[in-house]
Amino acid sequence: MGFDAMSASTPTTDDTTPCIEWVVVDGSGLQFAFLEPDNAVFHKATGETHLLSALPTLILQMLLDSPKSTRVLASDTAQACETENDPDWFEKISGVLRSLDGLELIEGRTMRHP
Repeated sequence: MGFDAMSASTPTTDDTTPCIEWVVVDGSGLQFAFLEPDNAVFHKATGETHLLSALPTLILQMLLDSPKSTRVLASDTAQACETENDPDWFEKISGVLRSLDGLELIEGRTMRHP
């Protein structure tokens, strides 16, 4: 918990420089209830239920498939939301990641890129 989504998530081409990819904490322990306008996510490990809007829910679902960097998540969510992947969008996604990290639903892990 506590990774800086802005400075630590952009992959680099230098294979000695670590970057951060985001993963769901105990993804098998998440149960979703899709409601309008928010979605409920129950986290078995903590016993907590969180109400999330569509964008955080989308990010969680994307991360259930595989770990992703902030850059990849910004691109994938922009495409899914039919919006431009610009610096403002990247900042928005970074903020959502920080929030999900604070809720202990996701965490950043250091990876080395080939």
